[in-house]
Amino acid sequence: MTFKISTFNCRFALKQEEEERRNIDGLYEKIKEQLRDKEEQYNNVVKMRQTLGVSVRTLSEELKTVKNDLSQALQERNDTLRKLSEEQSARILQDEILENHLSKQKEMEISKAKMSSELQELRDLHKSAEQHAEMMQKRMQKYKYLGHLQIK
Repeated sequence: MTFKISTFNCRFALKQEEEERRNIDGLYEKIKEQLRDKEEQYNNVVKMRQTLGVSVRTLSEELKTVKNDLSQALQERNDTLRKLSEEQSARILQDEILENHLSKQKEMEISKAKMSSELQELRDLHKSAEQHAEMMQKRMQKYKYLGHLQIK
């Protein structure tokens, strides 16, 4: 009977140990599965961080490119505005030169018309003087002739 009790106790202890072992094995598998899940999560996080790192570097390069393009566009705009300002200044200067030229041309035309008028007056005066001189010469010849006739 002691043997039966002892065997029963051993069987009972063995069953308890087997049950403990099954519980431990189940717990081990559960922890192992949780660790696999955590590892997979960490791997996904690492992949995501790598992808984000690549994206950040790509976006950083694109930002540098955009900044350079913007800087170049601003420089070109400033150059264009400077050229436009120079062209406007040149245009204003050309307009002033043209206006001055037209003013001088008009003054010259007025002077020419005045000189032409004065020249015509001088011609008329010269013609009148010639006519007067001719008339005076005729009178003098007439007086000489008359005076010549009287002296004889």
